[in-house]
Amino acid sequence: MAVQTPVRPPVNPSANPTLNAVGATDTIPVPPTGKVLLVIQNAGGSVDNVVVTDPNSGVGPPGSSTPLVANVAFSVAATTGVRHAELDCARFRDSSGNITVSHSFTTTVTCIVYGPYTGA
Repeated sequence: MAVQTPVRPPVNPSANPTLNAVGATDTIPVPPTGKVLLVIQNAGGSVDNVVVTDPNSGVGPPGSSTPLVANVAFSVAATTGVRHAELDCARFRDSSGNITVSHSFTTTVTCIVYGPYTGA
């Protein structure tokens, strides 16, 4: 497991940002409100299937088996894939104050988390 700490992007970037290696499961410490921007880059030879855990997944109306919310899943293409995901802290933050992100492939997969941002 890797901890991916959110950072503020520079106002006038003079170099590429430093991306961090991902683990099979990453945690992102976040405040109770605001949003973060997760950027994942895959330079490896396999697709990375990513799941962002919604701690309320499966919670539905009383007597219903249909969840109101679900985990978010997407793929990052092999070799040159890059994906961006804006994550709402209030939705994805668990009781420990973290957003949990799982990866199916980790070799040469890196990420950076920007934020947190408030407002619209």
